[in-house]
Order: sequence, then structure tokens, then C-alpha cells
Amino acid sequence: MILRSIFAFARFFLHLRYRVRIEGIDKFDYNGPIIVFPNHPALVDPMIMITEIGKKKILSPVMTETYMTTPWLSPILKAMKTVPVGDLARGGSIDDVEKAFQGIRDGLENKQNILIYPSGHIYVQPFEHIVWKKMAYEIVSRLPKDAKI
Repeated sequence: MILRSIFAFARFFLHLRYRVRIEGIDKFDYNGPIIVFPNHPALVDPMIMITEIGKKKILSPVMTETYMTTPWLSPILKAMKTVPVGDLARGGSIDDVEKAFQGIRDGLENKQNILIYPSGHIYVQPFEHIVWKKMAYEIVSRLPKDAKI
């Protein structure tokens, strides 16, 4: 309940700057786990996705573990059951990636809804380079039977 209030508060401020139109929100009425693979053209996209879909479902984002140590953000991310990923550019290891992969699988089996940006970054060119395509493929190929994409 607290998360939904935080999302409504954030949505209010996002709507002051952005006009958001959601199509197909009814797809989130599904009772099983859902995994969402959006593209990532701007830094604000995850906030918009989380707050808008948060009207129906709480999404557990997969994100760099650096955000998990931000004092004001950490409690919110923990409440959302965020799946942290070690930052390979800052000394993370392949074990960190495997741990995140396991966190995603465990979350889906526990009926969590997962939000993962397979590109791993925002657009810096007119097309998107998907850095984590192998991880996305592995996740999709091992989805629980009741999971939806």
C-alpha cells in the first residue's frame, strides 16, 4: 500500500512534465508472474513504467546494485524486491550476473513481476544495442509455465 502511494506521488510529478498514454494495461490483470522487456530510450522510462504499471502490478526492476545503496532510494527498491546486478564496468564479476539471473528466476517462481531492460543502458544512437540479449534469451527459455512476457 505504501508503494502504491509513493508511485501515485511520483506519477503526479511525472505527469507535470510528460504526457503518458498506456495501451494494453489490461494485460497486467493476469494472476501469474509477468516479465516486461521494454526498450530504454531515456533515463525517465523506468520511472514511468514502474509508476504507471504500479496501478495494476508491482514490478521488481533489475538494476545496477549501485542504486541499492542510495539512502533515500534503498528502502523503496527493497520493498519492490529489486534484483541487483553487479556493475561489470565498476569491478563486478560474472558471478554477480549469475546471481542476478538466479534472482530473476527465483522472483518469477515466487510470482514476482520482473522489469528488465535488456539493453542495459539508455539510447545514445538512433538504434538500440541490446547488451544483455543472451541473458534475456536465457530468462525467456526458462520461464515458469505460468509466466507471461
